Amino acid sequence: QHLFRLNGLSDLRMLALPAAFSIASLLQALMLVTILRLRYGPIDGRRIIGSFSKTLLASVIGLVITKVTLVAMSFILEDRTLIAVFTQMFVASLFGGLAFILSTMLLRSEEAAVFRASLERRLMRITKPISFSDAAEVR
Repeated sequence: QHLFRLNGLSDLRMLALPAAFSIASLLQALMLVTILRLRYGPIDGRRIIGSFSKTLLASVIGLVITKVTLVAMSFILEDRTLIAVFTQMFVASLFGGLAFILSTMLLRSEEAAVFRASLERRLMRITKPISFSDAAEVR
């Protein structure tokens, strides 16, 4: 009876849409795995579970850091003005995002390494020095 009771929330219908979205996402993931197995044969389940676990742990760490930062910011800034609320949200999101990125790197997530390599390739392509032949093409 008290398992699904939430303080300050008298009507659980408010949670229906997020719960439905979560259940639909899980069903879609299960259907995808089933289709992949049927079409391509066995897949490396341990690797997928390991990657999922690392991402889940990094997400929880980012969530905790975001919440702690938001609570700390509420002591510093009052939430009576839009700019104060926006500042709290921005700073908490920044800290949470950085915590997630740092967590994925510390956990040696393969996806984080691929993303970082891709980002470095793109940045190197953008920031390469312009030679005289490139400058002639710009004119």
